[in-house]
Amino acid sequence: MEKAIKSLGQNFLTNKNIVKRMVDLLPIKGSDYVVEIGPGPGVFTTEIVSRLTDDNTFYAIDLDERFVAKLKNKYQDLPNVHIILANFLDWSTVVTLGGNTVLLGSIPYYITSPILHHLIKMTNKPKTVVLMLQKEVAEKLTERKVKSNYLSIFINTFYEVTYIDTVDRGAFTPVPNVDSAIILMTEKEFPAGILDITSYENFLHVGFKHQKKMLNKAFPKELLEKVGLTGNERPHNLTIEKWLELYKVVENSR
Repeated sequence: MEKAIKSLGQNFLTNKNIVKRMVDLLPIKGSDYVVEIGPGPGVFTTEIVSRLTDDNTFYAIDLDERFVAKLKNKYQDLPNVHIILANFLDWSTVVTLGGNTVLLGSIPYYITSPILHHLIKMTNKPKTVVLMLQKEVAEKLTERKVKSNYLSIFINTFYEVTYIDTVDRGAFTPVPNVDSAIILMTEKEFPAGILDITSYENFLHVGFKHQKKMLNKAFPKELLEKVGLTGNERPHNLTIEKWLELYKVVENSR
């Protein structure tokens, strides 16, 4: 096993039962495109490739030349398997997958938020996403033991997010400083009224800028009253449905 590169946030999963469980959550069907973020030494890649048909197209994207070279060599005889040396954020911006896409990844902690935001903004969002990420972030996304925050509201507007299981830090080498968790994200129907995801994102940032203060500090009271709010509520008190109502009112007032 190659040495982990700290700057890339590498911690390699060594528990094959967890690998199988995560891939089991990924519904690979028909002519689906399958994308893996950060295959590293290829434990997920091996499991995914074993389940592909000739009609599937698989892309594994990694920044580490060592692993890309080895995986390219390993799968050079499979024309539907593509091992790509690139930053996923850059690659997925210039590549548009024309059919149903499913995605899996064990996400480095330092880049979790950019990846989650990017998934929402992709031209053809993955229908199903299975991720391993920091337990604390997974709990926020699923509001498990914590109140809603900007990230949980933003992501859950577009995906149904389910907390699958906690993964002890000892399942990785080198051992990270925190535990991880598996989440399953299933695409929702795109909300009516959101014409511009960036404007919705900016709206939520305004709403959660002072999370402990009442909403009348962020929005005019007359706009809050239009959606049945007094202004005394705090951001974490609102449901996604209420945020969407307020977003439409705020946008229409511009």
